[in-house]
Amino acid sequence: MLDELTDTRNLLIFYRLLHYHDKIPDIKLNLFNREKQLFKPVLRIFQKTETLRVLLPVISKYVSEKRQKNSNTLHAFLYRIIKDLIIQENGYDLSSSLIWKNITLSEILEGEFIPNKPLSYDTVEFGLISQKMITQILQDVFGARKSTRHGKSRGLIFDPNKIERLGKIYELSLDIKVKENGTDGTDGTDIGLTQYQKDNLQSEDSPHIGNIL
Repeated sequence: MLDELTDTRNLLIFYRLLHYHDKIPDIKLNLFNREKQLFKPVLRIFQKTETLRVLLPVISKYVSEKRQKNSNTLHAFLYRIIKDLIIQENGYDLSSSLIWKNITLSEILEGEFIPNKPLSYDTVEFGLISQKMITQILQDVFGARKSTRHGKSRGLIFDPNKIERLGKIYELSLDIKVKENGTDGTDGTDIGLTQYQKDNLQSEDSPHIGNIL
């Protein structure tokens, strides 16, 4: 097997030397951002070959599973909470107490308060969380800034552009078939994160949001 690998390596080196100045034709895919960065170079090389037909379903399965995993995270859960509050409050300046209240009252998140610790919440999906922990995540990951508009109550200001970029991560189609010449990132079944969670809430057998990424 080592001899075969060595021969293959040498052939690839010779091929690269012979075709060093050849341009690899571009290829359009229904993938974007990090997914596109990961898979487009490989698919460009094998376009219009039988190997591409083998690669596409494998990559499709990987991308779907990765997106599914991303949808089952604490960050995805917080994204939905913040997005709903921004719509509800008609603004990006939210009080920390309002955010915490909506987290602990969420129908998606199963848990209970810890006696004598009102700012801590023991959840089934994510374990023990606290208001301080959530605020830190919203600042570090969501790019929120501290606000003084709420008087003694602390608040956070969210950047619309940052929230929009997060939506491109947490509201992607969960069922995707990677294909050439794709333009919209979907393949007939557009099940974004928001719809996926709504569907899960309607089924008693559906699992809650899972572990953090």
